[in-house]
Amino acid sequence: MLSKHHIELSIFSTIILFDWLIIHDVTFFLVILFGVFIGSLIPDTDIPKSKMDYMEGVAGFFGLLSKVILNPVVAKIFEILLKKPIDQGHRGITHSVYGILVYCLVIEATGLLILGLLRMWGPITNLFSLFVFGLFFGGILHLAEDACTRSGISPFYPLSGDKKYSGTISTFDFNDKRPVFYSLGLLIIAFISGFVQVLSKFPVGIAILLSVVSFLIVWKVILAKSNVTGN
Repeated sequence: MLSKHHIELSIFSTIILFDWLIIHDVTFFLVILFGVFIGSLIPDTDIPKSKMDYMEGVAGFFGLLSKVILNPVVAKIFEILLKKPIDQGHRGITHSVYGILVYCLVIEATGLLILGLLRMWGPITNLFSLFVFGLFFGGILHLAEDACTRSGISPFYPLSGDKKYSGTISTFDFNDKRPVFYSLGLLIIAFISGFVQVLSKFPVGIAILLSVVSFLIVWKVILAKSNVTGN
């Protein structure tokens, strides 16, 4: 999928899943959302010129950090642990659950170490950890989105075989409007869900349950409409 589709689908999906947090702690919600925005683009830093290469600020920083330092470091960690070469090409280690997890753990550990050395413990560490969670969740959503495409992904590489999941969406087939329809549908559902959550003020347990169910249903539909299969 195109970068804009990754951003839209990831952001709108996150709003559906975490809209209950808006009325409980809007700061936490926004930090997660910002992390998802960046995380939804990070896997594609494995190509020579990704969307993040043209971005500035925090997004540009993470794009450069990923391409130059973190992606090679993550690959080297797996090479040392597994004693075998690791695919650093497009849709290789950066497009796996394990790659994204290790990437985020490295960021979390490094960030907390720096904050500790600066004696900046407290609320800022909680916000940083939420941001890293957003990076991870955005990366996982990126994988789900790429699983809908013909090229597909091997989400459990390199630990659990090379089973590949793929769908029928062609990234550069602009006649295929499914990504656009998915984005529009998610936006409408996110707006309605958030509106209902704010007005109804459900108990937090019920609010979370409704958000999770809504998220799972919409993604089940997206995967089905994209004809995603594993082989």
